[in-house]
Amino acid sequence: WVIAATSLGFVVVQLDVTVVATGFAPRAAVAGYLVGTFGGGWLVSMFSSASDRSTEAAMTGAFVDGPAVACAAFLVTLVVTGRSRPA
Repeated sequence: WVIAATSLGFVVVQLDVTVVATGFAPRAAVAGYLVGTFGGGWLVSMFSSASDRSTEAAMTGAFVDGPAVACAAFLVTLVVTGRSRPA
């Protein structure tokens, strides 16, 4: 519940769960991007046999793994926090 001030006085409104979900989802996406970028870069650098492993790891982490994990984190957060809870 939230008390909101309006020009007509104070109004008590109930926050929808989707408002909470849309607040957490971008944060989860940023955290997921960081985890995916550094984790994916580390994995590629460990298992790559290319001559320029550091460049391949950085590009793959930043442009493939990071965005993929960010999208997954965003969607999972929306689904998990968007579920209706029993009253």
